[in-house]
Amino acid sequence: MPAEPLHPCGGRLRIHFQPPVCHNGLWLLDVFRFDQGRRRPHNPLVARRMDDLGQFEESISAALRGVGCDEYTAGDLRRDFRECRDEILADVRAHGGDPSEPFVNLVVISDVAVFTFFGSELSVYVVQCDEAKLISATNAFAMTDVDAHRELLANSYGKLSADAILSRSAGELWLG
Repeated sequence: MPAEPLHPCGGRLRIHFQPPVCHNGLWLLDVFRFDQGRRRPHNPLVARRMDDLGQFEESISAALRGVGCDEYTAGDLRRDFRECRDEILADVRAHGGDPSEPFVNLVVISDVAVFTFFGSELSVYVVQCDEAKLISATNAFAMTDVDAHRELLANSYGKLSADAILSRSAGELWLG
């Protein structure tokens, strides 16, 4: 019998594959990770909203590591997005806008893009990219063009779901 694979953190990792499921015309394969006997669903195609801030941050870190990004961390994202959110909300308040209107922030570092959407949820997407092409593609988008950004992620990068999602209230808590 082959040895169980080791997780990068050093613990044993057992993987169990479920039968495929059709969701909105797309066949998905649920993968469940078992760590110390606890079942934790993980599927890169079907993101689940997280209630645990540590799990949210670890998911962001794993997504960044997954595309080979060592220069930018979940802590950097939290700091940068907090500044972005604060500036946008101050501008909205100053001009009588709707503070609940969704917006997106984009950070690109060393050909890795981090899209952070803030609306009813805080969701983070991490993709490898050609920085010049991505900037060219997004130049025409406003920060409130959430649908255009999501369409770009789906059509150009095959990214159908977020790497990490929190409810808005939990997102506010995470941002501090």
